[in-house]
Amino acid sequence: MPELTLSMIVKNEEKYLQGCLESVKGIADEIVVVDTGSTDATVEIAKSYGAKVLHFNWINDFAAARNFALKNSSGRWILYLDADERLSEKSIPLLRKVIKQNSKTGYNCIVNSPDPITGKPNYMRYQRLFLNNPRIEFRGTIHEQIVKSLIEEKYKIANSDIEILHLGYNISKDALKVKAQRNLEYLLKEIQSNSTAYNNFQLAQTYAVLDDKESAVEYFRRTLACSDATYFMKSHACRFIASYLSERDRLKEALDYGLQGLKYDSRQPLLNMVLAKILLKMGDSMNALKFCRSSLEANRMPKSKDYEIYVNDKLIIYLGLKASVIADNKAEFNYYFNELYKADSNEAGSNDFLNAVKALFLSEEINDSLLGKIGKITDENSFELVIALIDKYMLRKNKFQLLEAIPSNLRNSFHYLNSLGLAYFENGMEKEALNAYEMSLTYAIKDPASVFFMISMYVNSGDFIKTDKLLCQAENSFAYLPEVAAKLKMVKKQIQEFIK
Repeated sequence: MPELTLSMIVKNEEKYLQGCLESVKGIADEIVVVDTGSTDATVEIAKSYGAKVLHFNWINDFAAARNFALKNSSGRWILYLDADERLSEKSIPLLRKVIKQNSKTGYNCIVNSPDPITGKPNYMRYQRLFLNNPRIEFRGTIHEQIVKSLIEEKYKIANSDIEILHLGYNISKDALKVKAQRNLEYLLKEIQSNSTAYNNFQLAQTYAVLDDKESAVEYFRRTLACSDATYFMKSHACRFIASYLSERDRLKEALDYGLQGLKYDSRQPLLNMVLAKILLKMGDSMNALKFCRSSLEANRMPKSKDYEIYVNDKLIIYLGLKASVIADNKAEFNYYFNELYKADSNEAGSNDFLNAVKALFLSEEINDSLLGKIGKITDENSFELVIALIDKYMLRKNKFQLLEAIPSNLRNSFHYLNSLGLAYFENGMEKEALNAYEMSLTYAIKDPASVFFMISMYVNSGDFIKTDKLLCQAENSFAYLPEVAAKLKMVKKQIQEFIK
């Protein structure tokens, strides 16, 4: 009897299959590959590695195909992988040690799905290795699972440090959407008869990949309502809903969901990052800084949880720097500046970025060199930090040159136009400021100071139609800020009395 069988189902996987089979060479005594209709070189590649290749007529059921592979696997232990996965080399000794045992155990392995752009790992523990038993079966037509069957058969479920590298996300966004659209059809059918937390969560994530955020929120809410939802499902559901609400400036609701998510997992990097952004929007930069710290600390913790999405440290550091600038907190600024130095020290152009950030924070005199650096260092990730630095820059007459240095593709935005309006206002150019602020309204109403300036300008010019329209918009936009809402109400009352 073979000690270990690698069990797989495949279709048109010539791009990935060789790498997968190469990673288990020397550890898998038997390779069972079930092909569901390949038209490329998949079958030939599998046979070249000595695999037992079987054919299965596809019936739109992943579990059925997996179970067919299991029935034809004779090893004492079963390891199952997808073609776009690889067993890490460092895990082979761990795997050898496990399969020497003869206990009824199923082992969770660490599946690492690196971000295709940043390379930052996204970890999740999945049940992938178990002692063979003819009564064990997969369940679920899509996102099939085996853990319930193991539990029913009195298996012990244990975590392991065996790591599997998943390359499935290292494809274009369009390709991911095609894959998600296929999964959506299976999930919608599956959930009609099996509305578990797991299926609701998977459906929500599928809608998120498809950029259908409203449907994603709906199924994340359903996940939260399921009695079998795990803490990781709940925390990530709360994080997504909080982010969605924040994007729509429903900040009080967003904050409530974010804080609810912390009750399930206070050490989730993305959730803490979302909370920091919400609090910055609400004008609470000091508490935003606390969540930035929590996010960065959690992002650097060793992988110990069943599921976690990690982000690029620099994104958190940029957010921390932005919050430090807005709060005018030099101690926090220095902390994040040093963190950026450590993160950037080996990257090309890092000194330019660091020097420009420091010069802006200290309001140093600008020169052509600094202006050139701003143009080079400002991208979609650093843009809001650079704008915050320009807004706080003390040498007001120079702000126009700084804003002119921002790349043109980033200027059509609320943040840029609002910053431009502030620069005009600080230099006594009120008409130009009003024009910039009015242009910013086409994107969002997010800055109370600019709104009150515009109202005063409209009133002075006698344009009460624009005044009334802006007041109505502002009341809706700033309902989450009691002090601003109260001031708007007072201004509205004063204008009504003036008109009478």
